Amino acid sequence: MVGSFLSGRSGTHSISEKLALYLNDADLILRLVSFRYNKLLRILDIAIVSLLGKYDKIHIDTFSGPAFKITSVALTIAKWRKKEVLLTLHGGKLPDFYTDSPGHVKGILLRADYIQTPSIYLKEFFKNQGILANYLPNFIDLARFPYSRENIKPDRKSVV
Repeated sequence: MVGSFLSGRSGTHSISEKLALYLNDADLILRLVSFRYNKLLRILDIAIVSLLGKYDKIHIDTFSGPAFKITSVALTIAKWRKKEVLLTLHGGKLPDFYTDSPGHVKGILLRADYIQTPSIYLKEFFKNQGILANYLPNFIDLARFPYSRENIKPDRKSVV
């Protein structure tokens, strides 16, 4: 699993870190990369593991902007090694990023074997660009967030 796994430093687990915990419980062997905070060391770490690591499939968290380089590098190496590539698209800025560089972004995304996103917005945007992204909502433990409709009171200022 390729992404920024920085919970050791930030204290917050990314969705991919949470997913990895669940998959480890299912007796799957996972390798997470990268835990490096420095961006240059992180992309170098990802490139080395993508090139030399022993794996059948690679899952890449995909974001826009400079972070898209991680997807580009890891996917290119994995495809060169004839590995299966799964992408998870994140971030509302991906459509803007796509609009700025449609050929580059589409060229990378279409090389993936499977694309998913926790965002209906991203799913629909990429569908309109001819890129199939499957919707897979983020999972949360609803028991940790008790909810009662009767406790919700409208804000009097916003009521017309």
